[in-house]
Amino acid sequence: MFYGKGTATHVERVRSREVGGRWGRYVLIANLTLIVLSVGFSVGYLALNNRTAARGFMVRTVEKRIADLRREADRLDMQVVAMQAMGNIEGQVGELGLVPVEGLDYVSAIPAVVAVR
Repeated sequence: MFYGKGTATHVERVRSREVGGRWGRYVLIANLTLIVLSVGFSVGYLALNNRTAARGFMVRTVEKRIADLRREADRLDMQVVAMQAMGNIEGQVGELGLVPVEGLDYVSAIPAVVAVR
């Protein structure tokens, strides 16, 4: 067989040497698709990683707020206990001008009547 220029077999051999020959277009499309998918997955990964980090900071802030509120609740509980102490109540009785009770009169109610079957 003669492979001179201009023959049909020469043209086929030249085309087969071009970028991948007849499969070149498919290989190029496959490569571009893989590149686009790789970039897309990378951007998606970075977005998810960023969102996770932001939520981690938000959780840390909320946990700190919870700890502050618990400390405040403990402080207020101690303040309530101090206000309810007998010494504090007796001190406030004098400040308010209250006087001690001299005598007690009890009112007795009529005994309750219960129906029996």
